[in-house]
Amino acid sequence: QRSNLWPGAFAAAKGADFANIYVGWGLKDTPFTPLPPPPVAVEYDMGAMESTELPPKPEREEPPAEDEEEPED
Repeated sequence: QRSNLWPGAFAAAKGADFANIYVGWGLKDTPFTPLPPPPVAVEYDMGAMESTELPPKPEREEPPAEDEEEPED
């Protein structure tokens, strides 16, 4: 026997013995209607993102002089 509701489902019987098998995607035989795509996202404001200004350089720490001792915590 073949199922009209679940394509890919089959059943066979002989006397008291029977077997069922299903091979498929788990979808009933119904028309497939995909969901519409989500709305288009608003473009990011590139004016706020692009800049010709360079970021500030980090300040360099001077190494301690050899005659100075480092403070202990």
